[in-house]
Amino acid sequence: MAVYHMGKLMFAQHSELVNKSMNKKLSPNLSFNNPSIDFHLKGVDITMAAYMSELGFLSNTAVNHV
Repeated sequence: MAVYHMGKLMFAQHSELVNKSMNKKLSPNLSFNNPSIDFHLKGVDITMAAYMSELGFLSNTAVNHV
């Protein structure tokens, strides 16, 4: 459970960094040149979402989804 909560915290912080409305005027997806071509951290964002899903499964959290 502790690893799940640490992962959840890291995922939330990373999501705030990548989200352009919350990262205090950094470029979208923290791209280097053209945001429509370069997605440097989008792959990391997708990977972190997948890891959070696995951590949630492995920690056996009981959550209800509609």
